[in-house]
Amino acid sequence: MFSEGDLVHVPQGVTMIRQVGSNLRYTTTTKPQMAVFLKYISWGSDAEIAMTDGYIWHVPHKELRFGENYVS
Repeated sequence: MFSEGDLVHVPQGVTMIRQVGSNLRYTTTTKPQMAVFLKYISWGSDAEIAMTDGYIWHVPHKELRFGENYVS
């Protein structure tokens, strides 16, 4: 289980979603990335993370790994 503020690793090939107004934006990671875990989303199996692109994204929490294992 992750806690708010944990550094997480988002693997390549993960689909992420964010809301822009009344629309949803989808993207898939093209390379592994680091993010900050914000919270679990109560209505599903997603987590809310803050990415280095400055946006808040929803991702399947089962795709996330603790980031400390991936920082060199």
